[in-house]
Amino acid sequence: MSWRTDLDRQFPLLNGMSSYCPINQLELSMISRKNILTKFVKRAKSLTKLLTLFYKKTDKENSLANILKLIYNKEVMDKKKILIVDDEEAVRKVIAEALGNQEFTLLTANNGEEGLSLSLKEHPDLILLDILMPKVDGMIMLQKLRKDEWGKKVPVIILTNVNPNSSYVINSVLQNEPAYYLVKADVKLEGIVDKVKEVLKISD
Repeated sequence: MSWRTDLDRQFPLLNGMSSYCPINQLELSMISRKNILTKFVKRAKSLTKLLTLFYKKTDKENSLANILKLIYNKEVMDKKKILIVDDEEAVRKVIAEALGNQEFTLLTANNGEEGLSLSLKEHPDLILLDILMPKVDGMIMLQKLRKDEWGKKVPVIILTNVNPNSSYVINSVLQNEPAYYLVKADVKLEGIVDKVKEVLKISD
């Protein structure tokens, strides 16, 4: 296996770009560092910081592989994490596909008990939460979540077909303050994605 093939395998964000890179080894000492690095970091959000770090490191640490690893790890870490809690697999899949196109990191749970456990373990940036589910329903999960120090602040979007005018829903919403209450029958997938991006403060 050539080093170019190995590089593409280790760093998917390159998209085969190594095939067009006019270098014969991983070290950048043989060619303009800035020009080559720029080709590989088009998708990096902190180019200035990475370049500063790049020039401060020793020659051993300045290898292309190390720099790309920094970029790749940062790109993964920058992804917002979303938890979808719904007992219907078809609903979870449809929402996951819609959000997957936005390059979020997605987690799923099929009931409130599992959703609560996963929330407290993974600390997602946003939770999409159904109400009517087995074991623990969505409102009870939200109530328990709000008792946790981290859970008090995590944004939650209720996504359900339960009548929002019922006293049970109204009382729970007032107490636990979800970011939005969306009725599945009344909202399109595009609308869900828009609300998610709005809550997470993501601009197009």
